[in-house]
Amino acid sequence: MGLLAAPAPRAQAAADNTRGMALMAAKINPDGAFAYGSGVVANYKFQGGPGRYSVEFDRFVDECFYAVTPATLARSAVAEPVVNFANRVSVTLRDGAGAYVDDAFYLTVFCHK
Repeated sequence: MGLLAAPAPRAQAAADNTRGMALMAAKINPDGAFAYGSGVVANYKFQGGPGRYSVEFDRFVDECFYAVTPATLARSAVAEPVVNFANRVSVTLRDGAGAYVDDAFYLTVFCHK
């Protein structure tokens, strides 16, 4: 079996219109409201239940690295890319028992180019 070829890199500028790294961040309130940050163009709190959010950035972020921290230490949080929306990150929050829960969170996105 042969080696698989690496995918061709995308030619996309960072938020400052360079090909260097991009660092974006958001603080989202429990009700889904944007508190502060950089590079965010929209954010959503899903109405179908608690603990599910989406943050939209001003560039593709599907090949970037995410770090999410819940505002309450007894919570866990997961950030992942949104399929078919390359500029969005999905965030889910859970309590200690594993149930979805609304809470504020801090999201950092690092893109290497």
